[in-house]
This record gives sequence, structure tokens and C-alpha cells, in this order.
Amino acid sequence: LMAHTHVLQVHNDWFDPEDPFYHDRVRLRGQRLVSVFCYLCDVPEGGGGGTFFPALNLRFLPRTGCAALWWNQTHDTKIMDQRVAHCGEKPTKGKRKWGLNVWLRESAAKGGAVYRRDPVGRVVTEDGLVRFFPLAKIPA
Repeated sequence: LMAHTHVLQVHNDWFDPEDPFYHDRVRLRGQRLVSVFCYLCDVPEGGGGGTFFPALNLRFLPRTGCAALWWNQTHDTKIMDQRVAHCGEKPTKGKRKWGLNVWLRESAAKGGAVYRRDPVGRVVTEDGLVRFFPLAKIPA
């Protein structure tokens, strides 16, 4: 749970293989395959506070109960997708934007379910059960 009162730098949610701590970050649960940012409050119309993806020229505006979802790797090559670099924008009306990050990782902690993406892009467990549907696909 986090409250944004300032601008966040453009960043990716996935762990960079060039990071010296990469292996420590992915050792137990693997890479962050899917990111979900849940908006817990409204920002007044025209009040900023969006989540902006510069490479896609795409902005999600905060609305209570809504969420932005994106894949952190490309569907075809399975490499980490640079296009999903994003930033949180400062609210210009009102004081705060409250949100909650959820990351689906390659595997759960301590022997839990292992997640993978099936051929149509759904997140499934190793037993083949669909656990999560993407809301929208990022254009190629």
C-alpha cells in the first residue's frame, strides 16, 4: 500500500538481469511476470496522478476500484519488455493518490503454485487452471 505525493522516476517492475543483486531478487520466486496497480482512491478530474507509460504514450487515471495490468515480458520472445517502463505522476488536485502493487511472479514462495503463460496469454498454474486474465494486451 502506498501513497504518492511526488513524481516517481520512470522504471520497470521487472528485475534487471544487469543488476548486481538480480540473482538474489529472483532466487526464491523468480521474475515479476505480471504487474497490477490497483487504485484505491479517485483523483479529481484533471487532477493528475496518473500512471504513465512513455514508450506507449499511454496513461491510466486513478479511479477507485480500478486497476492497470501489464505483462513485464514480451509474449513472443519471453524477454523483459522495455516498453512497460512507467512512472507515477504527481496529483495536481487533492493531496494523495493511494495505490496497491501486486506482482505475479514465476513461482510462489515456499512450494506454492508455479505460474506460467499459456499460448493465448492467460496466466495458469502448473495443473493448467487459469488464475488470471489480462485486461488488455500491449500492442506490438
